[in-house]
Amino acid sequence: MVLKLRTVKVNLLYWLQCSSLEFPICNEIGFNESLLPNNVWNCDDNQCLIETFNNFAQESIQAGCRDLIFFCSYVFHACSYDPDGQLMPVPIRPCKETCSEAVENCDTFMSVKPDCSDLVSIQEENAKCVQEEKAQPEVKCFDQVYPLCKEIGFTSASHNVWFIGNFTEFVEQFETFALPSILSGCWEFVTFYLCGLFFPPCPKPGEPQKLPCKIFCEGYEANCAGYLLLECEKLFSDDQCLHPSDLQDESEGSTATTTPEPTTTTTSTTTPEPRCEKVNFPMCESLGFTNVSFPNVFGDDTLEEANFSYITYAEHAISTGCAKDIAFYMCALLFPPCKQAGHTQRPLPCRSVCDEVNLNCPTQLYTQNCNTFSSSDENSCLKPPQKKACGANEFSCVNTNECVPKDTVCDRHKNCADWSDERNCSCHKTLETKCAMGLCIPSFRKCDGSVQCPDGSDETQCENQCKMGHYKCSETNICIPPEWLCDNHDDCLNKDDEHFCDNCSQGEFACTSDKRCISSGKQCDGTPDCNDKSDEARCVYALDEVSSVYLHVPDHNYPVVCSHGFTEAHALNACLKSGYP
Repeated sequence: MVLKLRTVKVNLLYWLQCSSLEFPICNEIGFNESLLPNNVWNCDDNQCLIETFNNFAQESIQAGCRDLIFFCSYVFHACSYDPDGQLMPVPIRPCKETCSEAVENCDTFMSVKPDCSDLVSIQEENAKCVQEEKAQPEVKCFDQVYPLCKEIGFTSASHNVWFIGNFTEFVEQFETFALPSILSGCWEFVTFYLCGLFFPPCPKPGEPQKLPCKIFCEGYEANCAGYLLLECEKLFSDDQCLHPSDLQDESEGSTATTTPEPTTTTTSTTTPEPRCEKVNFPMCESLGFTNVSFPNVFGDDTLEEANFSYITYAEHAISTGCAKDIAFYMCALLFPPCKQAGHTQRPLPCRSVCDEVNLNCPTQLYTQNCNTFSSSDENSCLKPPQKKACGANEFSCVNTNECVPKDTVCDRHKNCADWSDERNCSCHKTLETKCAMGLCIPSFRKCDGSVQCPDGSDETQCENQCKMGHYKCSETNICIPPEWLCDNHDDCLNKDDEHFCDNCSQGEFACTSDKRCISSGKQCDGTPDCNDKSDEARCVYALDEVSSVYLHVPDHNYPVVCSHGFTEAHALNACLKSGYP
């Protein structure tokens, strides 16, 4: 869609004023005043223009498209004067060339596309317009003191474009969204990538801010089971980007010198036009989002892409129910309704909804920029629908407008789209683990390298764990694959991967995959001690008050399982103990 702005001739000159502008992002590059009233944007004061700027430009700026000369001059029109010093009713707007360059650079992230044909070309005689001659704003830098990142070379940092707030808030969000992946040791470049994302180094004079190269984003997505996944193709580049070698001048401790192999990607060469289509996404449909405008605020152009963004950005927060209207808010961003007749922009959720999410979900979501993602116009902004009444035998889903049978509550399956039917359930004390949001999962799924909890909590605090089947070297966090054990080559620092290759002593059990010896007393005790869990395979358990499972393994046959109150958790546990993971 092309944004066609109206131009109205001003006849009453005494209405004109050159108003002082207090808006730091534009003040820093020389825009300190604006002509009022602004008849292009239909604004009589600067506050109206600031809200217009946030709605029009913030999405592009946060995505790293920082053509600030264009954005500031397109919204805040410069004042012009006649030879006698009298204020003229002719605003100075960006040059056509400046507009065209901004559209080319930022088109992917613009919710509406400006019509550059209405603007004056720099080639025209006596042309008065703003062009890219003003200096770009000086990037604000600060001393980076967070130890984990500082020790690998991130000693200074610039305010990043991803997260809103001050350094303390950056650290809080880093420890919430990035630290779990780093502690898991999922990938050799994970610390570099996440530190570079949250604390990008201060650029040298005249150079742009650099974020980690796209191949690091792709490597993180391929190797780490975290929920901080970004769209690598859209948001990162392999040109003018940050590489570990860039930090070596600042940190002698940086040891990363090689680059991961890039993954194969397909680059889109066309920018989709906004369009309206009907989608099938039950959770958001229950809240009234059926006819959707694509691309959404995340740049997703299809239902499949929006669903990926939901899993990446939204499901963690929605599953916890951290805010009353969290599902409605995320649906409004991921599946925004189509524009209404007579409006130039599609509606946004009300400011009160965004503020509630920021207040109640600080550890589940990035801090939301409510100037961009919401509207203060209570007459046109999106409000949550009224909850429908459920039947006597139905459960009312907390954050969506759904009703499900009461007998499906806490059945270990998602029946409400917001997971509210599985929150705060009672789990089996030995066979299950409770997710932070309340869902019960089998105990052996904790720290197995695959996310089972919708909030990702089953894969946090796993810094001392190795992937299933791998061997953890003693006194270190190094994990090696089973084929490296007993191969006559020392792979662990203290060589313990070659210490357990002889036959085990009497009173010890030899693990199947790595031949490691453990005490026979640990065999069949209900807790796997071997990496391959072979010490718990094909065991016999007595029926007692501790465990309700009696597992009998006859020779050359499938096991017979008896249980009081048999559940899916018992069945999974029986299969695991039978050697069928």
